[in-house]
Parts: sequence; C-alpha cells; structure tokens
Amino acid sequence: MALAFDQEVCLLRLNSATEEELAALPRVGPKRAAALIRHRPFESWDALKEVPSLGARTIKNLQSYGVKLD
Repeated sequence: MALAFDQEVCLLRLNSATEEELAALPRVGPKRAAALIRHRPFESWDALKEVPSLGARTIKNLQSYGVKLD
C-alpha cells in the first residue's frame, strides 16, 4: 500500500495505526513500526524516546509528516 504524506493533513494516528501503515512512513520501516506498536500507547511525544532505534530526528520527522498521537 502506498501512502501519500501531506504535512497539512493528519494521515495517521500513532496509537491506532496498523503496523503496515507505520512501516510505510518515511524512515520508519518494519522494525521501527513493530517497536512502536510494542511500546504503545504514547501519551506524549517524549514517550517515543523510550522506543529503541527511534531518535529525536525520526520523532521530529513523524511530527512534520502530520502524524498525531491519538
């Protein structure tokens, strides 16, 4: 499935997106998507720092793609 990313529109909600949807995000991929799902739910963006291999740059990118927490 190909997803288009528009910074003006929220396309995904991090706490409810499927693993496939998360993996389709730029710079996420299947391993990070699986890790995100294992560490859910996220109550804040700071909570994502607990996910292995997910750095500040990736978190900032998720925000810029319009991804929301819930």
